[in-house]
Amino acid sequence: MKEIPPLPSRCGGPSVAELRRFDTGELPTPRALLVEGHVAHCASCQAVLRDFQAERAAAKIAVPFSSLEAKLAQQPRRKPFQWRRLVWALLPTLAVAVFLLVPKSAVKEPHQPGIWTKGGAALDYFVQTTEGSRLVPEQEVGTVKPGDAIRFRYSADKAPYVLIVGVDADGQVFPYLADGDRSAHASGMPQTLAPNAVQLDTDVRPERVFALFSQEPIAVDEVKPVAKDAVRAAGGIEKLETLPMSHVTQKSVLLRKASR
Repeated sequence: MKEIPPLPSRCGGPSVAELRRFDTGELPTPRALLVEGHVAHCASCQAVLRDFQAERAAAKIAVPFSSLEAKLAQQPRRKPFQWRRLVWALLPTLAVAVFLLVPKSAVKEPHQPGIWTKGGAALDYFVQTTEGSRLVPEQEVGTVKPGDAIRFRYSADKAPYVLIVGVDADGQVFPYLADGDRSAHASGMPQTLAPNAVQLDTDVRPERVFALFSQEPIAVDEVKPVAKDAVRAAGGIEKLETLPMSHVTQKSVLLRKASR
């Protein structure tokens, strides 16, 4: 497989909630820089940020502070019960203001496909096209094809190193995310996209992709003999969900391919 640069897409990087935190300046600096780099070439995320700006503008029009200040100034200060009436009168207006102005990150979002809960090692992938990216559930048969560009996403669960490799039906190993010939440093983010997409080769047989998380770097050559023997012992790559490597945490996904 050959490495290709990421295509502009609404990939699974920043969620809507994370874009909201980025828009309000609430993201930590390292993550904010990553999101900013993504937004620079993602038209979909740019559109979401423009929607946030439109919300704030609408809120200012619906509830201008000068109008609220004028109403407060007109109320008699010698009669405390008038304040209670004012509060009740302004409740509908204040409710609209709170809905529009409070960052959506303060509201718990329902779980959606492709958005992970915090904690635990994980691995999945996106198929990238010129129209965007889409998460591919493993149970979808025949949704990836030779020549498709795919991009892996992982969660390292605090492990400092990650090695992502593909193992084909013959037990051959292909590194997808590595630093030279061994594990790369894991990003430490709850969910991280591999920096580059890879293009699937012409082999239509299934392939298993393993994410190996470890405390020390793992050499690709260490994985090769283990994978070859494991495929043979399991009776095929489709049945092999983990490699016999007890010193690493593993997650895997099966790439099912279909002819074009």
